[in-house]
Amino acid sequence: MNSFEQSYGFRTVLTWLQQQTREPFSFQLQTWKKIAQGYSGMVVAPTGFGKTYSVFYRNIDRLYESSRAL
Repeated sequence: MNSFEQSYGFRTVLTWLQQQTREPFSFQLQTWKKIAQGYSGMVVAPTGFGKTYSVFYRNIDRLYESSRAL
């Protein structure tokens, strides 16, 4: 497990998904990891597959991390 997967934001989102009896799609995990590494790009998937979550997660993680630094 790398620092991305140990981040407070990631663990929070993962817990929320598990409480909804869901888990992230593999493309979402791959997107989260790439964004955490500083990459940018475009996510292409059918409607309803979670594209928004795949790019929005990193903003949630950054918000958690910046609020913890205060």
